[in-house]
Amino acid sequence: MSPAQIAAVRLDEMQDPELSIDRALEQYLKLGYSENWINHRRGIV
Repeated sequence: MSPAQIAAVRLDEMQDPELSIDRALEQYLKLGYSENWINHRRGIV
């Protein structure tokens, strides 16, 4: 991803913070964390 594309994504996330939450969720899942673990840390038990 080019720096311009990354900047565009971050600007979109500033407009809609839920996008950054979704991106973080995807990253944790890629790292092997379970959805249960993620939701527990987010306070959604």
